[in-house]
Amino acid sequence: MEALNGIIIDISDRKELEKKLNYINEHDSWTHLHNIRYLEKTLTADRMEDGTKRAVINLNINAINIVSMNYGFSYSRDLIKKIAISLEKYCNGNCQLFHTYENSFVFYLKDYRDKFALTEFCEEISDHLEALLSSERL
Repeated sequence: MEALNGIIIDISDRKELEKKLNYINEHDSWTHLHNIRYLEKTLTADRMEDGTKRAVINLNINAINIVSMNYGFSYSRDLIKKIAISLEKYCNGNCQLFHTYENSFVFYLKDYRDKFALTEFCEEISDHLEALLSSERL
């Protein structure tokens, strides 16, 4: 008769912790958008694709510093979150939004039609942000 000895270890808690750590590594903790590390990873991976048009659009909202000085850090962070939520509506399979730095968002577009479509997209985002931030006097 042969005997088999072994051990069974439940690693589900470790796998869950690994998922959480990966999420923290790839997302901004305040807006829950992907961060600069994930953007760099995405751009590196997409570099291998051929023939697909790709564009990176940076939204620099430095004027938020004025809000922070006048109304406090907490107020400006809430405004950043409000901006993030409002910009997410522009995301789809070919358009991703990243929160790369404190006052910076990046749209990464793939397979867009032409430069005119990019210009239209930028104008739409600009109009949207102007309407959103006009109440903040930005």
